[in-house]
Amino acid sequence: MSELRTSHNEQGSERIPSEEEVRWLFRGSTGEVPFTEVPKREDEQGLCFWEIKVEDGEGQREYTYERKKQQGTEQGIEITATIYTTYYDKDGMPAYGESIAKLVNGNWRVTPVGPFELTKKFV
Repeated sequence: MSELRTSHNEQGSERIPSEEEVRWLFRGSTGEVPFTEVPKREDEQGLCFWEIKVEDGEGQREYTYERKKQQGTEQGIEITATIYTTYYDKDGMPAYGESIAKLVNGNWRVTPVGPFELTKKFV
């Protein structure tokens, strides 16, 4: 897995990934293929859910970003974020899914999928 380092806020807790950051990670997996967006969900801290759909000749792929808070860590509240994809066949049945990226201790851990190269830093 590759890593993308993210910054921390003044209190030392993890920063909430920006929409630009998530879009960049989506594009790293989809390339320049057009996608359809499902309405994003935000809370008081920012983006918490976003799903895009990509049509291809074999069916459809859905890419999902999800942010969660986990209580009970030694530092207090920990923010986790994941991006995963689900592949659907021509009949619309889910065929399989896989993790694309996960935010761990402030670093994006990206599972290489296709021609994705991790070259951008977010602060």
